[in-house]
Amino acid sequence: MKTTTTTAIKTTTTKERFTSIVDKICYLDECPIISSDRYTGNEGDSFVYPIGSHEYSRGNVCIDNTSYEHGLEGWIARWNYKNESSWAYSVFNLDSQYKSLSGKCKLIKSYNTEDFNTTLEFWNDETLIQKYKLTPDTIPFDINLDVTDCNNLKIYFYDNQSKSGGTSFGLVDMKLSSSSNASLNTYESSDAHSIPYISDISASSQLSSQIYDEETYNYSAQNIIDNDITTCWSEGADGNGIGESITLSFNKTYEISELCLWNGLCTSEDLYYKNSRPRKITVVLSDGNSYDFECSDGWDNRKNTFSFNNETKTSSMTIIIKSVYEGNKYQDTCISEISVS
Repeated sequence: MKTTTTTAIKTTTTKERFTSIVDKICYLDECPIISSDRYTGNEGDSFVYPIGSHEYSRGNVCIDNTSYEHGLEGWIARWNYKNESSWAYSVFNLDSQYKSLSGKCKLIKSYNTEDFNTTLEFWNDETLIQKYKLTPDTIPFDINLDVTDCNNLKIYFYDNQSKSGGTSFGLVDMKLSSSSNASLNTYESSDAHSIPYISDISASSQLSSQIYDEETYNYSAQNIIDNDITTCWSEGADGNGIGESITLSFNKTYEISELCLWNGLCTSEDLYYKNSRPRKITVVLSDGNSYDFECSDGWDNRKNTFSFNNETKTSSMTIIIKSVYEGNKYQDTCISEISVS
């Protein structure tokens, strides 16, 4: 039975050549650390530090045998071969001098590189910029973030599940730039996407959390931007959710060209067909303009890409369910992931 809740959760011109000269660029590991903290269980030596600089560093060689001079190492210690959850963070002072941060997340050779479930978050003081789910299947991936007006950047790793053996994550070649070269899409790895710097995400309704095999599953709006297509937002209205909607609000106005939508519950093929999937949707932008799209159906067609007109600009996007492909067991209509470029 559904329970409804509302959530808020080229040719280079003279000007271009001049801009490239005056751009301020540096590596993130060159910025000062102003605070840090860590899990203190067991030996408690987890850390987020410039790569290779900590006394307990695992080094600068990744599991693909590439090595890096610049970057950060997130060492998540889990000692004594016992299952435990660990965490660590550091705060870097950017002094609001930069607009974009780009680099790559990779695995550094360490004890456990095959069985972990960890989250990486980037914070601008008290505002979450972006989070990534880190599993063996999602790494490596590219990072491109908007850090405009970011004074203090917090980089926070924490385990979602208790595991044995420490893991070293490398944020390599992380470059800060005073030019805005971060795009709306920041991540594409293992069939997942994300959108950075969302100031708010809300849904007209959501399905209440469910417990299966002693595990709790939630269906919140945040799931469509968690870089994990095995989670989803599910509307919580009666019936198939016709008229229900989800809204993304960006931190500023962006020029957009495409919407990518992973249709249905993509945890498994079985659950995909058991639950309903949007068929026709209407996308409403901040200027009031709307676009009607029809999603394809089928497990092999669950990724849908839709195009907007040239020079379409918006500071928000509302996706409204107009019709559905009905599930063969449940009425709940699901969307697993969304990205905009």
